[in-house]
Amino acid sequence: MPALASHLSGRIESFDVVDLIQWLEVRRASGRLTLTRGADRKTIDWKNGDIVFVSGGKPGDRLGQALLRSRAVPVSSLYSSLARNLASGVKLTRVLLEEDWIPRDSLAELVGALAEKLLKEVLAWKHGRFEFDPEFQTEDLLQIHLKIKGQVIAFQAMKDMDDTVRFDRSGAAEAAEGDGWEQEFRAESVEDGFW
Repeated sequence: MPALASHLSGRIESFDVVDLIQWLEVRRASGRLTLTRGADRKTIDWKNGDIVFVSGGKPGDRLGQALLRSRAVPVSSLYSSLARNLASGVKLTRVLLEEDWIPRDSLAELVGALAEKLLKEVLAWKHGRFEFDPEFQTEDLLQIHLKIKGQVIAFQAMKDMDDTVRFDRSGAAEAAEGDGWEQEFRAESVEDGFW
C-alpha cells in the first residue's frame, strides 16, 4: 500500500483511537502518532505498520519509573544510567545495555509491557486530539522489536473495559439486592448441596 503522504490530525471524538490504530496498521504506515488529552501526551512510533516505540509524558509513563518499580536494575545503577542519559543524550535503553545492567530480552519484555500499558490507557480516551506525522523518522529501539500489534491491544483493551463495566454492573446489582455471592453458612447446606 502507498505510504501516507501528508499529516493527519483531528479530534478523538471524530476518529476513535481504536479505528485510528487499526487504520495505521492496515495502511502499513510509518511515522509518529501523537495523542493529547489536556496535559497528558502519548506518542506511538510506527514503522511499516508495526508499533516500534510508545512513550508518555507523565512521570509514571517513563521507562526509568518502570525499571524502578520492577527492580530489574539496582537503584544505584539505574541512577547512574539516568545521569549518563541526561548528560550525554544517549538513549536510556542503549546505556542500560552498554553497561550490561539488564539482559536485552528482559529489557524488551519490560519495554513491551510498558508500551502495552500506555496503549491500553490511550485506547480508553473518549476525547482529545491526535496528529500523525508520516515524515517523522522512527527507529526500532535498539532492535528490541516490540511484539505489539495495535489491533490485538485494541481488542484486549475493549474486552478489559467491557469486563470492568460488566463487573461494576453486577456488583452494583448485588449490592442493591443486599445478598451478594456470600451467603450465610448453614451446616445442613453442605450436606444438601454436596451429597
